[in-house]
Amino acid sequence: QPLGLLMPSHLGAAHHAHVERFARSHATARQMADRGEIIGRRKDGSEFPAEASISKVEVNGQWIFTAVLRDITARRRAEEERAELLERERAARERAEAAERRALRALQTREEILGIVSHDLRDPLSAIGMCARALDGMPALDSEARDAVHTIGQATEWMQRMIRDLLDVASIEAGQLPVERRPEDMVILLVRASELFQRIAEEREITLTTQLPEHLPPMAVDGVRILQVLSNLLGNALKFVSRGGHVALRAALEGSTLHVTVTDDGPGIPESDLPRVFDRFWQSRRTSGVRGTGLGLAIARGIVEAHGGRIWIESMVGAGTMVHVVLPSTSEQGGSP
Repeated sequence: QPLGLLMPSHLGAAHHAHVERFARSHATARQMADRGEIIGRRKDGSEFPAEASISKVEVNGQWIFTAVLRDITARRRAEEERAELLERERAARERAEAAERRALRALQTREEILGIVSHDLRDPLSAIGMCARALDGMPALDSEARDAVHTIGQATEWMQRMIRDLLDVASIEAGQLPVERRPEDMVILLVRASELFQRIAEEREITLTTQLPEHLPPMAVDGVRILQVLSNLLGNALKFVSRGGHVALRAALEGSTLHVTVTDDGPGIPESDLPRVFDRFWQSRRTSGVRGTGLGLAIARGIVEAHGGRIWIESMVGAGTMVHVVLPSTSEQGGSP
């Protein structure tokens, strides 16, 4: 059969011209089409991509032409699918990189804002606090005015605590949280933390108990920072426990580590929330109306890890919550950062 039988009719002229040029040339073989790829025709008239080569040989003074045609539909489809996948991958990578850049810019902007706000608010708040204390000492104030002054003082202290939290978080994120270790009697430190919240527990009709060893070896820790951790954990427990509930502070020496736990019989934390409890600005939904900055646990983790320790939470809805803090001995802590 003539080769033209395999060519679409609308390409017949181009095909014949190609064969004629090949016949006049000195070449004995060549690819058909400039890129070695042409359009073929099936018996049913459908078209398909193909590769074809043509050769010629002289036999008894006549030129015999031979053509080889290969259907490359499957290869073309695979190449197109591969190109499509590569394009999707490229587009996905560009979207991911753009999202990462936006997130990084947002994070940098937020950190800058936090730093500026934290530093710039301290001075005016200090001035407000000083004025409130000065007014509180004036004997001429009536009870209503004195109550207003007390409210100003309490609000100022609360805002100053928030600023300290923001500064601590910024230091933790930068890996520069100041920790000044010195030998501390851990029993005294734990008892002091419990005593700070005993009155609050009594006012809320919550039982706060301690189970501590009579003696613990001194540990090189930053006492103020560890007290900050314990205060955060006890304060959180008391927030979420209802009247008549129970909060327990326990400690035990386990080999060369001190294992401290704070347990409450509050509503517990959903399992889906546990991976996020130490995230900055995250707040539990355990009890509506209990609000805070969402920085306490993030700061607690930063302080514990700065001491070379570990902190984690176990909780079950309806069964309460237990926070674990493990602090290593002096030899395991290494030098002060």
